[in-house]
Amino acid sequence: MDPLASIIPYAALKQQKDIKKLYSSISIESTRFLRYKGRRTADNKEILCFELITQILKQDFSKYSALSYTWGHAVQDDFVDDFSHIIDCNGQEIPIGVNLNDALQHLFVNSSLAPELLWVDAICIDQSNVEERGQQVQLMARIYARASMAIVWLGIDDLDARIASEFLQEYVPVLRKIVHNYTDIDPLSAVPASAHNVYDDPEFHAEHGIKARSMEHWRSLRLSSLPQASSAADPLRFQWQDFDLFVALVFGAQWHGPNFHGMEKETAEIAVLFTLYREIRLVAGAGHFDDPTGLLSIEDKAYHFAQYCLRHTIVLKATDPRDKIYAISSLVHSYAARLGIKALWPKADYTSGVIEVFKITLVILIWKTRSLDLLSYVPDKSERAISTLPTWLPHFHIQNATNMDCLLNLHGSHNYHAGYLSQQHPIRPDVHIETDSWSLRAKGILIDKIEEVTRFEEGQIVGMLKMCLDMPEEYINGEPPVEVLWRTLIAGRTDTAYPAPPQTEAAFSAYVKAILIARVLESARAKDQEATTNILETLESIEDICPHPAIPSVAEFDALVHSAIRDPEQYHKDMQELYARNTYRTGVTPSPSGLNGKSLCRTVNGYLGLFPYSAEVGDEVWLLEGARVFHLLRSRSDVAREFMGESYVHGLMQGEALEMYELDWQFPSIN
Repeated sequence: MDPLASIIPYAALKQQKDIKKLYSSISIESTRFLRYKGRRTADNKEILCFELITQILKQDFSKYSALSYTWGHAVQDDFVDDFSHIIDCNGQEIPIGVNLNDALQHLFVNSSLAPELLWVDAICIDQSNVEERGQQVQLMARIYARASMAIVWLGIDDLDARIASEFLQEYVPVLRKIVHNYTDIDPLSAVPASAHNVYDDPEFHAEHGIKARSMEHWRSLRLSSLPQASSAADPLRFQWQDFDLFVALVFGAQWHGPNFHGMEKETAEIAVLFTLYREIRLVAGAGHFDDPTGLLSIEDKAYHFAQYCLRHTIVLKATDPRDKIYAISSLVHSYAARLGIKALWPKADYTSGVIEVFKITLVILIWKTRSLDLLSYVPDKSERAISTLPTWLPHFHIQNATNMDCLLNLHGSHNYHAGYLSQQHPIRPDVHIETDSWSLRAKGILIDKIEEVTRFEEGQIVGMLKMCLDMPEEYINGEPPVEVLWRTLIAGRTDTAYPAPPQTEAAFSAYVKAILIARVLESARAKDQEATTNILETLESIEDICPHPAIPSVAEFDALVHSAIRDPEQYHKDMQELYARNTYRTGVTPSPSGLNGKSLCRTVNGYLGLFPYSAEVGDEVWLLEGARVFHLLRSRSDVAREFMGESYVHGLMQGEALEMYELDWQFPSIN
């Protein structure tokens, strides 16, 4: 029995006796197809009629189309459907959802497509038969690959979709020309995604005769549903190759560019999907999974690719969460077969619960990749969903419930190797997983404990500046306190470089001044003199104890505030320009995906770092052998610990701690 049967609509519907008569057992290599038979009228409604036939899925049998669509419907609350529509199948009425009904009406009534045979998972698979569901899911890659046409239905068109369609029609010919020009010069060259600024470059628009559009139009494009096909002459039908080209050269150009301020969450999600799509295309072709270190074995590549696919599905939702694992199966097995190995991956088994499936999958990945990278995707404790998963396992089964904005997803993060001395000689972690209690025991060193915590909340930039006052004149790497602060806040890197170049200091300075001026002006309106006094006293203390050109003196700051008061219009203009162009993005501010940022913490031994938002004084800073980053644990007892999350400790991210401390290895038990 499927423990999730109650949440799988078609499974519940097909438990009805009359509907179950439709389905007889089929062989492992067979599947069912719909053949359109016309329409009939009942209760003044037209009902589409089909014949359900069974065929062996042979290599030479390709006279069918396969439909890809979502079971839910975006117009309904949380994609929940009422299944109020009906089709006739072998004389039996079957309830179907709004989205599937729209797709079938379009294909067989409103367009010229009308495939001879159509494969639709909700109908062609007996969803109430868990054994058949598992077998058919394993066939799905072949079903889509051997189809004469794969039809992607994304919904009935609306205004946003028509805007998006206009973009496609106008840009695709231009993008084809760009690709042709590049490959004409060098047939083997790849077209760089950022070769052209297609968004707001007037010269590019003039050269190619493209109409300039407002950013609201681009927003519509990024958030629209881009629907599949209407009638043969309908402009909202497009070829996948055109969409592929458009995605690669347009969406691939500027993920976090200054033009999209306020759309960070949407662009971040698109970036995740685009990079996943790019890697799948690479692996499906003649290429191999990207290995920047050049150190992965053949088997390593297969499982790192599997892990990569799983991580990049975090922004996607599945009616049945287990399908996130089962959908990746064909990608993993096909890539492994090309590498000449057989991959270990959970088979589709709908008698297993969600937590069981994900536990097994994540344990396989940690075991086979011999990496602790997955731990970085565990969200902060304040944002974890209620679950029976151990605290050290990320919630990949819940949409957007993992830490998409983790340290390992930052540009330059491949330079982190806190748990081993050389990037060229990584150490495999010594990890043991106790399957009875699901505790993780990893070899590690207790480096330090948290002594002071500051979070990015209103006015807390002052608290962060005050941390400079308690630091020595020179940090362990020789840097002065203010430089330690600005480098720590960005985890030592920028969006384009690691380590952060010296000129980043100017961006930090502008960032601090803007926040402090805004805070003073707000305090003046609220008649909160204490807040202003706190800022001025902090600036004065820094000027006396650890002066730095990035932090304004009291006199300089006073002049900046008075300038803003004298000319508020220019001040607001300057602030808009700053927010649009400043590249200083800290790890403590809320992330593009809407999660809390990290806490800025000082440890007992005087280290500064970025730690989970829920960090508390007394939490333990651990360096797990072979890990790329530090991890924060909270002691529950003498032996048991709770996993809090990944951490960045400035000055210790490249194995320095291994040379500074006696290697008193322990095996903390993380529950």
